[in-house]
Amino acid sequence: MKLTNNKKFKYGSLSILLTALLIVVVILANVAITALFSSKLWYIYNVDGDILDISKVTDDLFAEYVNEEQDKIEIVFMTDEDRVNSINEYMKQIHELAKLYEKRYGFISVKYVDYVNDPQQWLTDYRKQENKIINTEYVIVKKAGSDSAIKALHYQNFLATDTSNNNAVFAFAGERRFTMSILSLYAGNTVAYLTTGHGEVSLDKLNEFKNILEDTGFTVKTIDLSKEDIAEEAELLVIAGPVKDFNDITTGINEIGKLEAFSERKGNIMAFIDPGTVDELDNLCEFLAQRGMTFNNDLVYEDAAHSLVGNSQNVIGTFVSDGKTGSGLTAGIRDMKDVKALLKQVCTITINRAGQGHIDDSKLATSVSAVLTTSKDAQAENYATNEKTDAVNAPVMVLMEQKWAENNNTLISYILSCGTSDFISDSALTGSYVNDTILYTALRAMVAKNTPEDIINIEFVNYADMSLSITEGQANAWMVISAVVVPLAILITGVVIYMKRRHR
Repeated sequence: MKLTNNKKFKYGSLSILLTALLIVVVILANVAITALFSSKLWYIYNVDGDILDISKVTDDLFAEYVNEEQDKIEIVFMTDEDRVNSINEYMKQIHELAKLYEKRYGFISVKYVDYVNDPQQWLTDYRKQENKIINTEYVIVKKAGSDSAIKALHYQNFLATDTSNNNAVFAFAGERRFTMSILSLYAGNTVAYLTTGHGEVSLDKLNEFKNILEDTGFTVKTIDLSKEDIAEEAELLVIAGPVKDFNDITTGINEIGKLEAFSERKGNIMAFIDPGTVDELDNLCEFLAQRGMTFNNDLVYEDAAHSLVGNSQNVIGTFVSDGKTGSGLTAGIRDMKDVKALLKQVCTITINRAGQGHIDDSKLATSVSAVLTTSKDAQAENYATNEKTDAVNAPVMVLMEQKWAENNNTLISYILSCGTSDFISDSALTGSYVNDTILYTALRAMVAKNTPEDIINIEFVNYADMSLSITEGQANAWMVISAVVVPLAILITGVVIYMKRRHR
């Protein structure tokens, strides 16, 4: 008699064998998925719509902010029309989208120039002014007839990339980049300076942050305060991850004095200080502490529900909703489902009384409030003592608002402080995180005349979604479901079937 016709095998052993096989398959699948998560190679490829499309957001923004009779825009490619599409696949998409802008809006025209031999003076002037090597991989967006209202965009500026995975391209940002660039040309000459000379993160490693600054109307420059004064044109000063202190009045080169003067003339400041560097930055941290923001020399560790899978130092920030000024930076996003602000290796900031109240005979009113905090279960490890203490709802990003009464008008400036420079890294400003949205909102508050708020509603079109940014708690829950619950359900089902059939 054949084995397959044996009732005992057919109704008993075969059930056990199939059950065991299913359990093995589930376990192997879990091992494979875990390996993919660990190696950061887990991607979902999903083009969720037509890449070459223009949304109603752009229609509404142009209708509100552009005078089609007076404002004329040129999108200029650096080669002949019949050669643009052969540069690369991305440039082909950019070119086709530009043609859609031209067809849809009467004030936009697409043009082509020979970037080497073209006699137009604007191109020569721009190269001299910006010191850029323009080639066929660039697109120029400019006001027609202007030699200064110009933005040069490399094709990579139209793409969203993941720096944690060898700069893999995961989305097309064409509409947002074109629309932002066009609107920013009407914002005037607003300058943001990034400080240098103290071991700060270099500008060439902050491409996405630079894009955000430029998209909100800023011309981005660098400045060494030990050698230069802050020009009157400056609206914003950015300090990104210094490791050496700023000089004070005792050294003869008073960089702190320049910061104070800039702040007092209603300039805006963003300071991103990394854990472990606080004790090396006495003067800078004292400057911030005098304005209500005391940086602590510690490192935050989060519980599984508030950190990325596999690393308790990759903190998911908790949005503050206390109605104060700082909470306004997240008001439009914190009620959305599954949005996360990422802070890798962050220190806490204590809000002190120095930043609250009235200064200078009530001519200046100040307030400091939290934007992002830790969770109620966080801990912070002190760098000096290695002691871990509870860091319940400790601020990790804070905002100082300064108000002046001047000529019957209220003038406002801000200082935004964050306990990590990674908040503005390329990897933190792309993908599923809302770091970029928080920055856009802050920058618009700092310079209200710049790009309108609705610009952030223009979404990227995904080539491939970024790696799943689930918390460790979510990962553990799914692990229990897939590695324990599912195999257990299969096992129980197999046993029940075996018990019912074994006597047949």
